[in-house]
Amino acid sequence: MNCTVNKKTGYVLANLTNEYASSNSKGKCSYSTHKKIGIGYAVDPTNWKDNRFMYANKNYFLIFDKENLPERPARDDHISVGTYAVLKKLCDESGLLNCLVEAFGSDDANLILDLASYMLIEESAKFQHYPHWARKNILFSNGSISDSSISSFLNEDLSVSKINFFKDNWAARNLGDQKVYVCYDSTNVNSQAEGVFLVQKGYAKDDKTLNQVNSDYVVRQADGLPLTFMNFPGSVTDVTQAPEMIKFFSELGDDVAKNITMICDRGYISERNVKDFDDAGIDFLLMLRKDLSCGEELLKQYSSEIKKNENYLPEYDEFAMTVEGKLFDGKDEPLRNFILIWDHMLEAGHRTNFYSKLVSLKKELDNAINRKTKYSLEEIKKHFYYLNLEYEQNGTMKINKRGKGHSGETEEIPAFIIKSYQDNHERINEALSFCGYRILVSSCKTNGRECRIAYSKRNCVERVFTSLKSSLGMDVIGVYSDDSIHGKSLIWFVASIMYALISIRVSKQREKDRKNFTVPAVIRSLQEISADRNLNTSKYTRRYKLDKRQKNILAEFKINENDIDEIIDKV
Repeated sequence: MNCTVNKKTGYVLANLTNEYASSNSKGKCSYSTHKKIGIGYAVDPTNWKDNRFMYANKNYFLIFDKENLPERPARDDHISVGTYAVLKKLCDESGLLNCLVEAFGSDDANLILDLASYMLIEESAKFQHYPHWARKNILFSNGSISDSSISSFLNEDLSVSKINFFKDNWAARNLGDQKVYVCYDSTNVNSQAEGVFLVQKGYAKDDKTLNQVNSDYVVRQADGLPLTFMNFPGSVTDVTQAPEMIKFFSELGDDVAKNITMICDRGYISERNVKDFDDAGIDFLLMLRKDLSCGEELLKQYSSEIKKNENYLPEYDEFAMTVEGKLFDGKDEPLRNFILIWDHMLEAGHRTNFYSKLVSLKKELDNAINRKTKYSLEEIKKHFYYLNLEYEQNGTMKINKRGKGHSGETEEIPAFIIKSYQDNHERINEALSFCGYRILVSSCKTNGRECRIAYSKRNCVERVFTSLKSSLGMDVIGVYSDDSIHGKSLIWFVASIMYALISIRVSKQREKDRKNFTVPAVIRSLQEISADRNLNTSKYTRRYKLDKRQKNILAEFKINENDIDEIIDKV
């Protein structure tokens, strides 16, 4: 095979084909064509005739020496750089890397960041694909590891004590010594693991038959930064999990706890939890449950005063007023601030919902009258509160005994059948008068407007859960031991911190361009900032200029093209 050299560039070209061609059908103006391919770089391009040595590239080995092809390098010839550059700077500036190193040591901390970066970039938590991904990206650690090594790492190296040490440091670092609102909520993650304590049937909204693990998060309201997390068995309710989270923040020290106001939904209200808040010196802002009698009493007393002009909040088109009262009965129960809120849109929804349930109840009664369905006296009084019933006794019925020691036992009680019914207008009108109201209760002395604004931003924790499940692969657990669940949950937590840090930095750009400055869109743009290996020198260099969007993104992190090139030079 004939080879030639370009004396200006030094590239050695091999002639693969030598074909005869003609310019017309009669064969006139005939000539030969050559198909050439570069196979290397000449050592001495000007003296190719006497010095045939060259630096061979992969084409040479594919054509001439397939048996002696070089081994595949640890990194691909084309690697992504942009996302690593941003995450490295964020982890350094936020103190995330230092907190991880203090808890786990340098090597394990860097691997944690690599695994979290994989979740963030690939939007997946399936680590069997990690080795392939690691070849195409710059890593925090010194090299890639296999998926089986990752399993061992999650199960054996990330102990609960180390995780707790990291959480303490990270939370204390980001709470500071100023007044801060934090939002607390929980989500559940499905799992098919068997014989694992954390995996139990619980109260899943989508499918109650599935086993799950409960994961609680606390998020700084001001910017949506995750502060800590905890795992609980899937069968444990929110109200039962709360004392452990309150204890966590109380153990950070009085100087930290006294500055915290924790915002929770109505599922976390209980007498014990409120007492724990008081004992820890942590303020709270909670939505009142409808079954607490104090709410109904407050509405009866103040509903006529709420909808006054001085209580109008124009930014929400609502009315709100603050009153004092006791949350629970008892001599030692302190006075709390109750924020009574009325919303005309909420009123319409409540009224529609109330009448829908009332119509369904009447249909049930019509069927019961036709079929002569038997009810206990307790069922009649409890389930048909808004109706006046005409009923009569009709024999007896068996029901299961209640209480401990009576499992499987039954007893006979009087049975009643319903003959007719009418609306109880007094009770219905009272229920309608309560439509449109919400009640917040707080232990801190703040006005209703501030509490309303603070509670309206509680969805910051929901946004963290959305990012975890939509962008970080937290739809299923995917591991099969308690230790591995704790380890993988730590990686998810670190990934959620990275996600939040990026979101915080590009928030101003996102206000102008919501399409291109979401976190997934930013990461896609950063992944396109790449470097290619020079086959002659084995060094990586950037082949393309940065486009306008990439420059705008990097500017938010105070990174420029020179910074990118410095990172590439160190690969």
